[in-house]
Amino acid sequence: HFSSFKKTAMAPTRVKATYNFKSEEEGDLNFEKGVTLIVTEEDEDWYTGYVEGQPEEVGSFPINRTEKVEEESVLKKLLDEEAERNPTPVGKVESVKEGEGGELEFD
Repeated sequence: HFSSFKKTAMAPTRVKATYNFKSEEEGDLNFEKGVTLIVTEEDEDWYTGYVEGQPEEVGSFPINRTEKVEEESVLKKLLDEEAERNPTPVGKVESVKEGEGGELEFD
């Protein structure tokens, strides 16, 4: 793909492929629907980046074949996974006092 627009470098951003993209153009990145892509640059209608886990193969692809991945959802997924591994609830402590024999009592 050729673009007359100036590419802008950006902090790596995750997007998800909403469609397959296959191109014969040199420099374009082909991918299947559903993969996660890491975007490193963007211009008017195109991103430059790579398939997550494959940084050695960088190329351009159309923005309209992707959707942004909400980083909050990534964090929520990690928190949910942690809750599954460690299901013990943590209680709220209202007060702490010293009981008979020096033990601590929690309310």
